[in-house]
Amino acid sequence: MKVSEVVGHAGRLARRAVSWFYLSEADVRHPSTHWTYLLICLFLTALPVLLTCPDPAHLALFGIPIPETCLSRKLFHSPCPGCGMTRSFVALTHGRFAESVAFHRLGIALYLFFVWQIIYRLYCIRTRCAHRHHRLLRFQSMLGLGMVVALLLNWAVGLGVGGN
Repeated sequence: MKVSEVVGHAGRLARRAVSWFYLSEADVRHPSTHWTYLLICLFLTALPVLLTCPDPAHLALFGIPIPETCLSRKLFHSPCPGCGMTRSFVALTHGRFAESVAFHRLGIALYLFFVWQIIYRLYCIRTRCAHRHHRLLRFQSMLGLGMVVALLLNWAVGLGVGGN
């Protein structure tokens, strides 16, 4: 894979990730925005509790093996910024912190980010006026962008030295 292809792929991923995390004030006025994020984050934090990791390469749901689903690995034979994240979340929810970090260095940080999202979205739904709290909105946006940048930097380092 050429460096220009990797950079182009990373740029497209970054733009999509930024648009997912960065909301304008107009976006936060709609409760449906917060409900959508809330449901996604609840799913991402609750599902790993049901999964198991019988061996480092595979996941299982109620004992049924789940095939690998990373399109980047299948199509480009290269890990994506989130490779190992699901296994990291599973290990974390089962109390295996060292294993969680071994699967993905940012697994714990991203899981905590999703927990923060649940708290923030519940607050926004409950108060119906979160758009008036400019500092909170700015903090939320910067935190999301920071996670995206951290994931991309972690991925770039992993491509250079190996690992996640």
